[in-house]
Amino acid sequence: MVGAIPARHREAVAADALDGYFAMARGTQDVAPLEMTKWFDTNYHYLVPELGPDTVFSADSSKQVAELKEALALALGPAARPVLVGPVTYLLLAKPAPGVAADFDPLPLLDRLLPVYAEVLADLRAAGAAWVQLDEPALVQDRTPADLNAAARAYRDLGALTDRPKLLVASYFDRLGDALPVLAKAPVEGLALDFTGPAAANLDGFAAVASRATSPLTRNPRVRARTAAVTEADSRRSQPYPERASAQRAHLGLPLLPTTTIGSFPQTGELRTARADLRAGKTFCAKADAAVTAFDDAMRSDLQRVRALRVGHAWSAVGVYTSEILRRWQEVHPDVEVRLRRVDDPAGGLTSGLSDVAIMRTHARGRNLHEELLVMEPRVVAVATDNPLTAVGEVRLADLADHALVINSFSGTTSLRLWQDGRRPVVAVEVDTLDDWQTYIAAGVGLGVTPASTAWMHPHSEITYLPLRDAPPVPVYLVWASNNQHPALRSFVRLARDVVAEDAG
Repeated sequence: MVGAIPARHREAVAADALDGYFAMARGTQDVAPLEMTKWFDTNYHYLVPELGPDTVFSADSSKQVAELKEALALALGPAARPVLVGPVTYLLLAKPAPGVAADFDPLPLLDRLLPVYAEVLADLRAAGAAWVQLDEPALVQDRTPADLNAAARAYRDLGALTDRPKLLVASYFDRLGDALPVLAKAPVEGLALDFTGPAAANLDGFAAVASRATSPLTRNPRVRARTAAVTEADSRRSQPYPERASAQRAHLGLPLLPTTTIGSFPQTGELRTARADLRAGKTFCAKADAAVTAFDDAMRSDLQRVRALRVGHAWSAVGVYTSEILRRWQEVHPDVEVRLRRVDDPAGGLTSGLSDVAIMRTHARGRNLHEELLVMEPRVVAVATDNPLTAVGEVRLADLADHALVINSFSGTTSLRLWQDGRRPVVAVEVDTLDDWQTYIAAGVGLGVTPASTAWMHPHSEITYLPLRDAPPVPVYLVWASNNQHPALRSFVRLARDVVAEDAG
């Protein structure tokens, strides 16, 4: 729709749009696909846009217009409402294109993108759309002032368009928070909010916005009437200064040179000593020492009564280091429980609030997340115990090209991109959980590629794990939110890092 097709796929898209679309999703023997990741906390996935400072957008509304005309032909009438990903969410979910600096921020591309959206909206209006819905779910996440300013600018400009249908801006999955008043002020015709689960908090936010709009504290008719009555004459004094000064002295009864108490308190010996100590730093040091001591006492007290530290993982935790980390923690911090929990989520439950720190095998996506690399983990091949490969002892990627593959596309770490050159295996089945992955492999449907920790944490009587010698290792990260204030979190990160480092040494 916006023409941001990676250069490596443009030839295929130009030759056949549908084949090119599948090439971007799945890749070909010669061209890598786009990254595919979860659409927030659903089981649906999307292709991550690849953008850079040289990206050029161009409008192509043919698909959206064709689908709208198909809906109108079914006599849906005004109920036919095209739904598009909003421009802010599109940019916030994008990633730097290959060869672009990893810290590239796509958001400044908004000024290039908005004219393309304007053209698409005009095309949809001409095709018969009365309304268009623009989805902005990324705005329910913690957003920076720059993100919120971008949202305000985007919908100010789109709302000001004259050749457009009515606009419905929609969010879902969680509460809008600071983005709610931004969108509420936008010159659009509709705002759709989610009121289920955590998003029920939108009710309070919506009520607050509505209350402010009608509150007598912010909407005083008398003040508005007086403001509206201000004229150019009110900006000029009606009397010269000598007359005003004489009237002021008569009314207030002030002496010729009025003074205040600022800087005029009695200078006692005690006060002079205090001021000297302040200049010498003695007062600050004494107060700082007291504050640090009070903080340490409070932290020690909190550690004795804080809730358990929740450590989430999709599978396999930290592999062979897991038991030693938990044992060492119990020795050093016996009063703080660490609760290990497996969550079928590549983020280990971190983004959904189920964990305080997550063990992840992919890079964290989020501006407010910290990650620390613990270890690089080798890969192994999982095969049914009666598979002929078990007689080999160890295998290479090329040895797997003639076999079918079972892939955990939800929380796994394996994709066909492992095979950079030459032939690739075919995908027999894609699953969402480790249990299903092992079941298909044990049944002989296909084999699997996984980090070595899976063999240690999840042995299976009908599966053999073989070393995979030439596959790149898998990074294992500890990831946590920057605003997580659990008092034991940093101690856990340090301890886990020390355990892994001691073993490596």
